[in-house]
Amino acid sequence: MKVFNKNLMLEISRAFATSSLLSLFIYLNHFDLGNIFVETILGLSGIYFLLNSQSRREGAFVGFFIGVFWFYWVSFSMKYYDLAFLEIPTIFIFGAGYSLLFFAITFYKNLIIRSILFSFSGLFEPFGFDWFKPELIFINSIFETSAISLLLISLGVSSLIQFGKIKIAFFIILTMIFFYSAINLNVFNGEKTDEVALPVKIKIVATDIKQAEKWKKENRNAIVDMNIHEIEKAINEGYELVVLPESTFPMFINVHGEVINKLKELSNKITIWTGGLYFDGVDNFNATYLFRDGKFWIGKKVILVPFGEKIPLPKFLADFINDIFFDGLKDFTPAITPTDFEIKNNIFRSAICYEGTAKLFYENPVKYMIVITNNGWFYPSIEPTLQKLLMQYYSNMSGTIVIHSANRAGSGIIYPRKIN
Repeated sequence: MKVFNKNLMLEISRAFATSSLLSLFIYLNHFDLGNIFVETILGLSGIYFLLNSQSRREGAFVGFFIGVFWFYWVSFSMKYYDLAFLEIPTIFIFGAGYSLLFFAITFYKNLIIRSILFSFSGLFEPFGFDWFKPELIFINSIFETSAISLLLISLGVSSLIQFGKIKIAFFIILTMIFFYSAINLNVFNGEKTDEVALPVKIKIVATDIKQAEKWKKENRNAIVDMNIHEIEKAINEGYELVVLPESTFPMFINVHGEVINKLKELSNKITIWTGGLYFDGVDNFNATYLFRDGKFWIGKKVILVPFGEKIPLPKFLADFINDIFFDGLKDFTPAITPTDFEIKNNIFRSAICYEGTAKLFYENPVKYMIVITNNGWFYPSIEPTLQKLLMQYYSNMSGTIVIHSANRAGSGIIYPRKIN
């Protein structure tokens, strides 16, 4: 029993260290301490220890800690549904889910199989939640960021492990080939992000409304007045387009005539891009509203947040969960395709929160995407940082410039970085 406990504690300690190495890049970027060479070394070290895991149980513990380090913040939203008692269980559910994933990755001892499974583990999307992208480990490193690049890196690390056991020059050459193939040479030749001038002078509004206060009826008028003030301020500062966060108007805007009329009036002086709810008489939508020249258009959300906006289960189970936990509230209805708006002869794609980190929105890419987010659900946490890293990842691949307006944290502009 003592030997068992000693081995178990050793496995847990090694797993904690490995998962820390594979997660530190998020926290370094969160605290503005990122460094391409430090993150490169940390990532390579984490992969080395993962591939060298001594048992499936150790791999399972690595996955558990990865699930916690990357996604503990998901539990923060529970208290806003009066489900605070589910916060700790939610963290453990994420840990358990990724524990199973990493158990599968380390199921075989063969390093090539482990490398392949780890490199493509981002395809694991429970209930459509796709924020685990292991290639993000190298988003700010000397390497390119893709599943193929991660595979080359992992195979290179595998060669190093083999070289430590079989001292043959072949393994040195193989290692160098794999690593060189994955390197982003632009890191070394001075090529940096292209920060081009935007075609429209844009004011990005970053609000700071607490989630617990946002939807209280007694606060609605004050929040509306604050939004109107921000729009008028943007007009006075000479901006052409003002962007406000997701659901910054905490209401079904289209059924509040006085708000619609005010925004129409202001849109004769500035184009307004804002978030709010939309009701078509039957269904509820999370939406983007674009006001321009006294008119307005609607962009409905396509990809709904699992369990936050839609229960990803058969209807009878979804209805049961909504009745038990959410007072019978009806799921939002998704749109079919993303909405593109034209502003000054330029196409801007509308993305709401979760959509800004979805591959679908970067397919058939446009040059500009405006993402609006309410990060009040998860504040304070690393969630806005992970969201930003994911948007950087997709921006790099598609060449799309992302303009992001968020509540509480995360606002800014993301330019695509040059890759090979």
